[in-house]
Amino acid sequence: MLVAEQKAATRAAFQTHTRAKGASDLMVPAEVMIVDKLPLLGSGKPDLTAVARLVATREIAAAE
Repeated sequence: MLVAEQKAATRAAFQTHTRAKGASDLMVPAEVMIVDKLPLLGSGKPDLTAVARLVATREIAAAE
């Protein structure tokens, strides 16, 4: 799964881009999750633990 802030980030857009570059569809994320703001660490880098929690929360909500 790809987590992104850009509203235009869609699976279809990635497929179009990878095909234009001659890359395999295996390189396209299965799902794209759009968030308002990526969680960041104090250093400004993405907080991967918080991103994983966002994804897990979304998957739990979808299962209910």
